[in-house]
Amino acid sequence: MDLINAALSKYVYVVTIFLMVAGLFVVVARANMIKKLVGLSIFQSSVYLLYLGPAKIFGATAPILDSDYTAY
Repeated sequence: MDLINAALSKYVYVVTIFLMVAGLFVVVARANMIKKLVGLSIFQSSVYLLYLGPAKIFGATAPILDSDYTAY
């Protein structure tokens, strides 16, 4: 399971970096305001992914204290 967690977390970071670069490129390279807003939306989505991506841990549960679970 640790191997799956490591691979998934790296995948999330790669996708996040790609979306950040793509969104920033659209904002800088385009003169059209609508295209700039789309670029900002892509960049914003990458930030959400950066925050939420590492939150999933396989084999774990919500942080509720219980003697049956050891991983939170």
